Amino acid sequence: MKKENIISIIIIIAFILLFLILIFIWLLTRSKQSQTTSYGPTPTLSILQKTQGKQNSSLNPNSSTNDVTSSINDINQATKSTNNTLSNSFSNSTFSDQGENKTSTQTLTIVGNQYQAKNYSEYLSPELKKKEAEIQSNMSQLFPNTVNSTTDTQTSSQNGKKQINLLLKLFDTFFSIPNIDSSIYDANYVFPTIATTPSISAPSSPLSLGLLSGKIGIYILSDYSAGAKQIISSKPRIIKVMDPQSNNTLQAVKDFKGINPQGITVLRLYLGTSGVKFTLENDPKTAAQTFFQVVIQPALSALGDNKQLFDFIETPNELDNTPGWENTANTTWLNSFWITLTELYASNGLRTCIASIPVGNPPGDYAHIKAELTPFLPALQKVKELGGAFCYHAYTLNYSTDANQEIQTSLRYRQIHQAITELDNSLSSLPFILSEAGVDKNGDPKTSGWNARGSESDFANWLSWFNGQINQDSYVLGATLYQIGDNHWSSFNIEPIADWISKSL
Repeated sequence: MKKENIISIIIIIAFILLFLILIFIWLLTRSKQSQTTSYGPTPTLSILQKTQGKQNSSLNPNSSTNDVTSSINDINQATKSTNNTLSNSFSNSTFSDQGENKTSTQTLTIVGNQYQAKNYSEYLSPELKKKEAEIQSNMSQLFPNTVNSTTDTQTSSQNGKKQINLLLKLFDTFFSIPNIDSSIYDANYVFPTIATTPSISAPSSPLSLGLLSGKIGIYILSDYSAGAKQIISSKPRIIKVMDPQSNNTLQAVKDFKGINPQGITVLRLYLGTSGVKFTLENDPKTAAQTFFQVVIQPALSALGDNKQLFDFIETPNELDNTPGWENTANTTWLNSFWITLTELYASNGLRTCIASIPVGNPPGDYAHIKAELTPFLPALQKVKELGGAFCYHAYTLNYSTDANQEIQTSLRYRQIHQAITELDNSLSSLPFILSEAGVDKNGDPKTSGWNARGSESDFANWLSWFNGQINQDSYVLGATLYQIGDNHWSSFNIEPIADWISKSL
């Protein structure tokens, strides 16, 4: 072939590649502009005990629309809101559709610059769906213009991601990019961190004992199982439970405090949070007050004096109900929201575990982490003043025991602590709780956890390493392994190794 022909072919190929790159960048830009994601709960709904009437201006989800509207008007008047009703002040809030055949709950685990959706809808029982629908019905009457407001944007975002994934496959064809799972790409970021599944080997020997002495505890999700009872009998330092006002996890807390009065207990409330999404358009102080009245107060009423069993409360969870940690506009909003909520918790005898940050957040490099936390300092100062703590969710993606790699995921809390300390040295003693911990790739209940992606020995070895790491950090109170007590989240369930954990504490 003549030299001139070869040069012509190279030029043509270069133009084709340049054209594809321009299309790729344009689609990313379009998708980023249209991106709005609906966050939902971390696993398991529970049934709210009915409260009687309207006590202390609390909002009863089972009351009439007039009572609900009246209660929220009281809130707005007390805070001198410029709006007369909650419907007006929250006309831009987002609530997910609760149709029988539609996804009712979805949450995101964020790892660095990648978003990975968790879907929880299929395991909800008819009874729980009915109870959630009742709450959403009250919400939809209060906010008639918001129930389906996310549908068009989500569809647009999904279409954009499909286009991006097609282009990724084209690029893979041209450049042979290895180990890319296109399903974890998010349109907000061009080059997210690539997560790969680790090589898994069969256990070569029985699990070693005594590896977890220190700060490891458990997250009991929905049932006080036999394994959970065995672990609690070994006096772990910390436990976390969800919605104990309506399931038997309250007994777990009573047993735990009975044998370990100095042990740390973390409360998480979920029922009523599904589909509730505040945005930057909402006044953050009023949002916090409303969230407390709608979600928290009824649950605390159902707990009664048992609320004294809890050292900290972590609600809302991750990005379920609030903006995320991507920029300073969001963290400025979150600062005001959490200050108000922390004060409300304190007035009810509860200490706040603030932020509930998903793994890998705030996203970006250290400079970005520090910049995003700067507007959040007043909230951190408030939570320290009132005896609270900072919550982070510490997951490994691939069983790595390389601290330089895990600093982006399971050990990212160290970067957060360093940034906070540099911004305000008085916060260096603010306690941290790693309120979810373990192995997770993309949040799939059947395939992402340790039990689907490794052996007992793989998980035990990583836990031993992780425990050694967090024992080095005096400000970390403990870590609760996700999860025990819920069979739906089978790949995360630590019930099969409960005996080993119990003997290793």
